[in-house]
Amino acid sequence: MGLLTKSLVSNDLYRYQNYQFIEIYKTYSHLEKLGLAHFSGIASSEIALVKAKRDEYVSRYGNNLSTWTGKSLEQNVKLLDENFPPTCNEEHFYEYLYCQVYRKGSTSTHSSFLGLKKGVEIEQVTIPGSFVAHRFKANEAHLIFSCFHSLLVFLSSVRFMGHALQKAETEDYFHKIARYIISE
Repeated sequence: MGLLTKSLVSNDLYRYQNYQFIEIYKTYSHLEKLGLAHFSGIASSEIALVKAKRDEYVSRYGNNLSTWTGKSLEQNVKLLDENFPPTCNEEHFYEYLYCQVYRKGSTSTHSSFLGLKKGVEIEQVTIPGSFVAHRFKANEAHLIFSCFHSLLVFLSSVRFMGHALQKAETEDYFHKIARYIISE
């Protein structure tokens, strides 16, 4: 959202909107390989159009299709840091948020064994009579840390929307609340 509101990528709106054909075709192709193309949600009459739009996108922007910008996540967040005022006096706020906080918190907010392992502490308890039991306890510090990502991303959306709507007061609001979240 920040990249779009500041027009930091050439042809940004076209790229952003038409990247959907990359994702749609990727999903369709995978289902087709499995013999399950009918689950793709794409009518057979639309397949040629989706493929043509995908091919047009690739011929225009190349094969680096991991993101709609053609840049890595790290490059995208560095662009944000370079083009928005520092947050809480930190010049690498978005790089830190996405390359560290997101990685640490993502496993707890998405279903995964690693998320369960980090979010829950397991204690072995010996019960008289030689029985061993397990007690589960939430790792509250990690789960709270995981919530920071969601809060800061939402707050950044407010910041970016304020910029797009030319509402200067949202920048002050963003800094005030971000400082509060980070200090807690």
